Amino acid sequence: MILFRGCFSRAALLRCTSFSFTSPYPSLLLGGCSSTSDWALGTNIARGLDALPFVYRPTIRQGNIITQEDVDKLQPGMTKRQVRFALGTPMLVDVFHQDRWDYVLVEQVGSRVLEERSTRLYFDDDRLVRIEGDLRPQPAGEGAEPPAQDLVVEVPDWDGDRDTLFGRSLRAIGLKD
Repeated sequence: MILFRGCFSRAALLRCTSFSFTSPYPSLLLGGCSSTSDWALGTNIARGLDALPFVYRPTIRQGNIITQEDVDKLQPGMTKRQVRFALGTPMLVDVFHQDRWDYVLVEQVGSRVLEERSTRLYFDDDRLVRIEGDLRPQPAGEGAEPPAQDLVVEVPDWDGDRDTLFGRSLRAIGLKD
C-alpha cells in the first residue's frame, strides 16, 4: 500500500515529496524474478526469440581462432613458448594438468551453434608430445592445395565515342541531341 500525505489533487500529487512506501510483502517486491529453478524455461525463451523474424542475431565467435595452416606449423619437441608463439595463448590451461593445453572455438548465431572445434596439446617436460582433436598437423604432400595459377584478365580500353547509359537516357527523353 502506498500512503501519500498532504497530496489531495493530481497537481499536488505530482509535486508531492512527502510519501511513504509500505508493503506487507517487501521481499516479493525486491526479489522479483531474479532467479528461476527451471533452466529449461530460459532455453525455451532463447529458442523462441531466435525464431522471430527480422531480429538481428550476430555471429559470435568465442575462443581461439586457429586454422589448419597454424596447426601445420607445430612439430613434436617444440617448447611451450614456441607453441604459444605459433598458436597464441590457449583458451584453457587446466590447473591440475599443466601439461595439457586446450584450444577451443565455438561459433554461434543466437542460441544455435554453427561450429565447435577443439584441439588439445600435450606436453612432457615442456616439450610438445601429442596433438588430439579436430585439427591435427597434415603431412606436407597430403591435403595441400595445388599452387594457384595467375589469372590474367584483359580489360578493353575506354572508347570515348560510345554513349553512356546516362547519355542514352537523356537522348531517349529528348534532352540530348
